[in-house]
Amino acid sequence: MNPLVLFVPSLRASTAAFVLGLILLAVLDYFRITLLDGSVALLGMALVWYVTFCLFANRRRHASRGMGLAFLPVILAIVVKGIGSAVGFGLGSWNLMLEFAEENGIDTSDMQEFSESVNDPGFQSGFEEWMVSNPEAAETMLAAAALPSYIAFWAVIALFAVWFATMRSAGGTVDTAATAQTPLYPPAAEETPAEEAPAEDTPAEDTPAEEAPAEDTPAEDTPAEEVPTEEAPAEDAPAEDASASDSEDEKKPEA
Repeated sequence: MNPLVLFVPSLRASTAAFVLGLILLAVLDYFRITLLDGSVALLGMALVWYVTFCLFANRRRHASRGMGLAFLPVILAIVVKGIGSAVGFGLGSWNLMLEFAEENGIDTSDMQEFSESVNDPGFQSGFEEWMVSNPEAAETMLAAAALPSYIAFWAVIALFAVWFATMRSAGGTVDTAATAQTPLYPPAAEETPAEEAPAEDTPAEDTPAEEAPAEDTPAEDTPAEEVPTEEAPAEDAPAEDASASDSEDEKKPEA
């Protein structure tokens, strides 16, 4: 785990680094609310918020997503932390009021009597003076508010941590699916017609090409053997000579 992912929101945090970072931060935050107080505790709380944001932002970067959504879990956790702190503070104040009322002889088991005493202005002013003169009571009330706020903050962070830890890469999932499907179906569909097409066209083109010269060859040889035009004048030649001799015989007696 790179320790810089805790402080620099421009790196990449894997799932293991993200989860380990949050666990470490939750432990340190618990020691903060139990061991520190005053301005040091407030400074530590601000540091916890910043480191939490860095972890969520770096986890988003590792998943190839924008870091804008990293603000959401921190903001919601702070709001819920404030609600938890108010609830814890109210419970702590109520317990201290019961203790102050018992010290002043008020029967706390009778809720009607106790509510009337609480509404008395003298009781409120006396309770404030008692709180100022008793610092331990004030610390107890603050401690009662710290634990519910701690639980509320990290409960929200834990819910968002489950979502961010299972977040997959925005481009990796799509690319993996496309790579797995591409070699299976498209090549088989393209090769099948490419192989069958020449097998069907080859005999269809060769058959007429071979039969055509076979039929034309005897048709050309038949007129070549029969030559009647050259023998016809040979037979007519004596006929012309006979007519010529008859014409000479007729002319002789007349002379």
